[in-house]
Amino acid sequence: MMIYSNGSGQEVPCSGPLNITVQGSLSGIPLDVEEFTYDIFCLGMEEGAIELIITGGSPEYMCMWSTGDVSPELLNLAAGTYTVTISDERNCSDTITVNIDEISPLENDMSLVDDDGCGLCTLTDGGASYYYSEVDYMVYIEDVEDGEDLGEIQVCTKLHDETLRDDGNPFLQRSWCLDSDGGEAAITLYFTDEEFKQLMADAEVDYIKSSNLFVKVYSGSNGTIEDHEIELTIDDISLTLFDNINNVWSVEFSVEDLPSPSACFYIQYLRDETQKTIDELTAFVENAEFRIIENPVLESVRLEVNHLDCVLSGNIYIEDEIQQLVYKESFVDSRLGIVSIDVSEYAAAMYFLTIEFPKAKISKTFKFIKIAH
Repeated sequence: MMIYSNGSGQEVPCSGPLNITVQGSLSGIPLDVEEFTYDIFCLGMEEGAIELIITGGSPEYMCMWSTGDVSPELLNLAAGTYTVTISDERNCSDTITVNIDEISPLENDMSLVDDDGCGLCTLTDGGASYYYSEVDYMVYIEDVEDGEDLGEIQVCTKLHDETLRDDGNPFLQRSWCLDSDGGEAAITLYFTDEEFKQLMADAEVDYIKSSNLFVKVYSGSNGTIEDHEIELTIDDISLTLFDNINNVWSVEFSVEDLPSPSACFYIQYLRDETQKTIDELTAFVENAEFRIIENPVLESVRLEVNHLDCVLSGNIYIEDEIQQLVYKESFVDSRLGIVSIDVSEYAAAMYFLTIEFPKAKISKTFKFIKIAH
């Protein structure tokens, strides 16, 4: 038998049905919020988005964003931090914070496009953006401040199966086609270490300088070197190792007016009067500050090259005192510290490290002693 108190201290027997109400989730499960974010791939644009999926708790749900919005979806967002409190019918609530980021390759550890692909962004005067095919980057374009917007630009990159040549000079096996309304721009084109090595092999050289590279432009959105070549003033071509983790190279240059409505850009190796001769490369090898750095604690040896004014391609190998090859590595590099080699497993006491440029038939050898412990 159930009893209840009538409030005067008397206990009264219960008769009839007893109704009990328990306050809590009508669904029987806790309030749960899952957020989906869409970051900004065209820098400076308000194209981020957040979508909330709300389950559990007690519908109806209410959202209150730091922006003042009450919808579970936010669109056309600038980069930044957004906070939302979600409440249900029983006033159970949850507060979450969501970040919308502007995506950049190095900060987000992204990959260079390894296949044909296209991307679209709108640039305003003085603005700049990377261009992506899905989530892989391929080009960076800056709208040079001149009082006019470049506007909407589509970029497509193409990887060619074979090396194209003009007057015997090879092109990089990647091209970039831009559809635009024209305007002054600074452009950075990206390509892989393997593509760069292929260009050096096709050019049959051990070295490439910025002055050996020429940017050619052809008409059409799918332009080839058989199409009409566009005479375009291209200034300040610069060759740089853009990403030294993933070995991605870049060529940066500026144009006074992008061809309109479309044009394709190619990078060509050009044998001209300013290229280094074999004698010049020989002088470079003899005069550059090559040095061996031994690390007896880590049992490693490092070859450092200073005052490098071009990108070199060659081999490094180590032989022991009876001329037995124990190590060999090929390189394409413009950085200090070409290679660090673990010598802990080598049994001999004396070794010879050689750096060579096989196409020019030039080499230099260093002797180092492995320190016993």
